[in-house]
Amino acid sequence: MRALDQSDELLQRGAELRARSVRIHAAAAGKMEKSRRLIAAAAKADEAVLQAHDWESAGRRRRATAAG
Repeated sequence: MRALDQSDELLQRGAELRARSVRIHAAAAGKMEKSRRLIAAAAKADEAVLQAHDWESAGRRRRATAAG
C-alpha cells in the first residue's frame, strides 16, 4: 500500500507542478506581449524624434541660406 500512496502523492505533485507551469507560462506570455507593444511604441517615438530633428535641421539650413 505504501507504494500506491507514494504513487498518488507523486501524481498529485505532478499535477500541481503542471498547473503552476501553466500559470507561469501565461504570465510570461503576457509580459512578452507587453514588451512587444513597448518596443513598438519606443520605435515609433524614436522615429518621431529623428523626424523632428531632421525637420529642425532643415529649417535651420533654410534660415541660414536665406540669411546668407
